[in-house]
Amino acid sequence: MTGSVSGISDLPVFGIYEKALKPQPFRDMFRDAARAGYQSLELSIDCTDDRLSRLDWGWRESCRVRQEAVGEGVQILTMCL
Repeated sequence: MTGSVSGISDLPVFGIYEKALKPQPFRDMFRDAARAGYQSLELSIDCTDDRLSRLDWGWRESCRVRQEAVGEGVQILTMCL
């Protein structure tokens, strides 16, 4: 998958799947992903109550998570169902 990284559109975006990281608050996962050199984090929706509840997120919750990602320098480009 390619995208814009630091304004250079021809470089690939290096991402990591959420479940490859230690379960923790989003801000911490984004921080850990960025520290490990990843530019994006793929979110997961699965059969667990916590992840299923993401389907019911409203605008505020979605924006909060996105802002936490931006604050840590990580993009959310994909979601796995």
